[in-house]
Amino acid sequence: MKIRNIKVPATFFIALALCTIQCTDDFADLNTDPKNPAASTPALLFNSVVRSIPISQNGNNALYIQNHHTYDWSQLSATDLDSEFEVEVNVRGIESVWNKYFGTLRDIQAIQTTFDEINGGPSANLNVNRQAIVDIVHALLTLRTTDLYGDIPYDEAGLGQSTTNQIFRPTYTGQELIYRDALRKLENASSSITLEERAADGQAYFTFGIGETVFGNDMSKWE
Repeated sequence: MKIRNIKVPATFFIALALCTIQCTDDFADLNTDPKNPAASTPALLFNSVVRSIPISQNGNNALYIQNHHTYDWSQLSATDLDSEFEVEVNVRGIESVWNKYFGTLRDIQAIQTTFDEINGGPSANLNVNRQAIVDIVHALLTLRTTDLYGDIPYDEAGLGQSTTNQIFRPTYTGQELIYRDALRKLENASSSITLEERAADGQAYFTFGIGETVFGNDMSKWE
């Protein structure tokens, strides 16, 4: 039996090689979801924290919070005593404060983890303004939450995703202790803020850049 020699054109091998290259080139990039990054930056996380400050999308905090205390007497928007509108608004607003606070704590803790590394290194003096801003916002959100709920998880809160001190069942902290610590943070933050753009050695102080959408990195307003 005679074996026939089959000649394969060289162009076939060239095409095969090109296909192989195309199938492996930038393959990792194709598997990267641009809408769900594996890591974030303090600026992006802080922007998420800032978004949690308003209770409602239109910023009408009075409708959702203050009316919790006044509707029983004023009966605004009510057609009868203890109207359904009152109950719905009160519950929605109060639950929003709780959910936003403890959801935001994860981002605050992630920012603080990054800051702890910076604050323990040679660039600690350049991070004073960013640290002060985070402490101020954290205190604001904390005081608003404890005003409504009294004792809340505080010292151990927001550590469910921590890589060093993971806590799933945080203990509650007394309201008086929370107030004392939050006011201490506000005082320390205000005194640590610098209005200078650069340190004595010429290095620029760290900012949140475009992530600071409250005062646009104007530290005189944060102070």
